[in-house]
Amino acid sequence: MQSVTTGMNEASNAAPAGTAQHLAFSIGEESYAIDISHVTEIVGLQKCTEVPDVPHHIRGVINLRGKVIPIMDVRKRFGMPTREDDHRTCIVVVELVGEQVGLVVDRVQEVVDVPEGGQARTDQGSSYVRKIAHVNDEALIVLDTARVLGV
Repeated sequence: MQSVTTGMNEASNAAPAGTAQHLAFSIGEESYAIDISHVTEIVGLQKCTEVPDVPHHIRGVINLRGKVIPIMDVRKRFGMPTREDDHRTCIVVVELVGEQVGLVVDRVQEVVDVPEGGQARTDQGSSYVRKIAHVNDEALIVLDTARVLGV
């Protein structure tokens, strides 16, 4: 098992004033982002051990360096159609309130600086969305990590 990226929350490049660093990733044609402070690492997709009687969006668990981590399929969580995994599919491991969860995403893009002000806030729709930000002339759906994880 090989770690693609580690120490994400110890990024050496601090965000410019008035911005916060986020990890951008894709699911289908849409770009999403989560606060980089919640990301512990990114690992390649690996076989999950299925667990009975869990929500439909939980693929199972993996053993990551001796720690059992539940794996959430973000596509299923968002009610999106499934697709076959490919070489770009990976697991973004996040930690919130002392618990780690792996998020299966189609593709990791980059770490971006999201402006704190001037975003179009969502009035309707998913409770998973914290805001819509414009980064590099593209819309970026900034997620509320706690709500996505259900904590």
